[in-house]
Amino acid sequence: MASIPIAQGRNGFITHSDGTNTSTIPVKSWSLTQPRNLVIPVPVSNSWATNFAEGLRSSRLVVNYDVRISTTEIMSTTFWAWWFTRIAWSGGFDDTQALTLTCNNSQDTYVLSNAKAESFTLAIKPGMQVGLQAVYACPTVPTKTNAVQTGYSPFDSTRPLMFQDTTFTGITGDIYGVEIGYSNNHLPRAPLNGTNTMTAWDAGPITCNAKFDFAARLTTNVPFADSAAITISFLTGTRILTLTSVVPNTTEDQTVDLGQVFTPWPCTVLGSTAHPPLYLST
Repeated sequence: MASIPIAQGRNGFITHSDGTNTSTIPVKSWSLTQPRNLVIPVPVSNSWATNFAEGLRSSRLVVNYDVRISTTEIMSTTFWAWWFTRIAWSGGFDDTQALTLTCNNSQDTYVLSNAKAESFTLAIKPGMQVGLQAVYACPTVPTKTNAVQTGYSPFDSTRPLMFQDTTFTGITGDIYGVEIGYSNNHLPRAPLNGTNTMTAWDAGPITCNAKFDFAARLTTNVPFADSAAITISFLTGTRILTLTSVVPNTTEDQTVDLGQVFTPWPCTVLGSTAHPPLYLST
């Protein structure tokens, strides 16, 4: 009997679409939670609960991206616009772009509609591929269908985006690691309309934090002052992330150890009248 090839590994991507732009991006892993939030009343007695109902349902997708140098994937301006661009909606408030996300586990395909880019963590460490973990919020339960294995195509051999592909400005001295956390802090919009799902996640206030690692014994000056503007340039300016107003949470904490000491600087990133806390420039 002839052997049947199994498309192992070909399900390692997620397709993102905003209705105009579509981008397929490889991932290392993803997880999808869609709890039923069961309501199980307990009667006033010494017996047990006997009935239940489903509460409010929504979905949360956590993605660990395979960050590569391709300008059609993480390095595209479209991808970052889904996080940073605020658009007006009918209620008069700024909101984020609604997305359709399609992902699969080689057995089933899940389609999340009206999903929003909620938060991400970006990490750069010596010797490592640039790391990006992202969270998406969806107001409903995803649609599930059987996966069609023959519909997948292998990816090309574009190399990973590495630590040496990044440079920094606004910092005095050497930096040995950086971690940035960003969140759109979406708020639930769940009118009483006869359903047990939400209408949408609406954008809330933007928050951003950063942590930088410096060599304590090699740093003779303060690496940066309050409200510093710090940029991270990928591939010599192909994409530039700008932290608008970085304020160290403390500069007085000290540590003494036998070996080389790396001093972490946790920071809060503020905005300005012209820019939000973090934005993309080209």
